[in-house]
Amino acid sequence: MQPVKFSGDPSEFPAFRERVRDNLEDGVLSDSQRVEFHPKFLTGLAYEVVKRLTGCSYEAVISTLEEKYGKPATVAAACINNLTKGPRLGNNDYVGLFNFGEQLEAAAKTLKGQYRSEASTLNTLRQIVGRLPGYLINKWGGHLVLNSGARGDTRSV
Repeated sequence: MQPVKFSGDPSEFPAFRERVRDNLEDGVLSDSQRVEFHPKFLTGLAYEVVKRLTGCSYEAVISTLEEKYGKPATVAAACINNLTKGPRLGNNDYVGLFNFGEQLEAAAKTLKGQYRSEASTLNTLRQIVGRLPGYLINKWGGHLVLNSGARGDTRSV
């Protein structure tokens, strides 16, 4: 079985980091074994970054990847960019709406904990909601008004 590979997209970093913890940081492998197996979880730009770190410890490799791809602001910006790029979705664009919904759900799962505060800004929410058809924007606004406990952050989108 092939592991899912991290290409360098910061929005995928939290899931990648969790996979690496589960597979390489269980205390069974030595540092040199972890360094040897780690590239099997990488492709593209992330692989190139690690390839340039030949001779470094596993901790140095992970630290470099976290610095480059795992900062909360970097992860949040990548997730938000995935949601806000593209044209406004049309009323009858069911495939586009379905894909947008899946992207939104994936971003909500990624943007938890330390990443949530980076993404929960009014401007971000305006950009995300701005891609929706007009009737869905009105429906979401009505939902917020009716549910006075609802907040205008990523949890209520």
